[in-house]
Amino acid sequence: MEILFLIVAVCLSFVGLVGSVVPALPGAPLNFIAIVILYFLKPGLIGDGTLIFFGALTVVAVFADYILPAIKAKKFGATRYGVLGFFIGMVFGFMALAFAGMMIGAVLGAILGELISGKRPESALGSGLAVIWGIALAMAIKFTIASVMAIYFFIKLISLAF
Repeated sequence: MEILFLIVAVCLSFVGLVGSVVPALPGAPLNFIAIVILYFLKPGLIGDGTLIFFGALTVVAVFADYILPAIKAKKFGATRYGVLGFFIGMVFGFMALAFAGMMIGAVLGAILGELISGKRPESALGSGLAVIWGIALAMAIKFTIASVMAIYFFIKLISLAF
């Protein structure tokens, strides 16, 4: 049974890396679950503080995914309508076209929200580009966090063999 859990944890770790760059796939949380499985299967291999640290990093990754694009848009002058359009577009985009739709919907929602608020098209487009910048930055943060957790997981897993 232990081998089955380890295989599941390895799969979660790999899928977590992919999920860190594929929208709507929970990358860091899957890596964290892999670490938690190892934590319970092999007591003492991973410390409590390390588990808490990786849990906190997972929260950062999740918030970065949803909040950072809106923060970037706001920083580059987006109005509340633009930020609201970002969130609405992200949800409707995901429902319509899944992963790609989530990103497309977020950008189009931000632009449309800006146009509704009375901004000129050039300015609205700037808010949409800021959302793209925020999405790219969030993706880099998520990939970094997921990579660190995956590397840690595999180092600990390999240490079991020796």
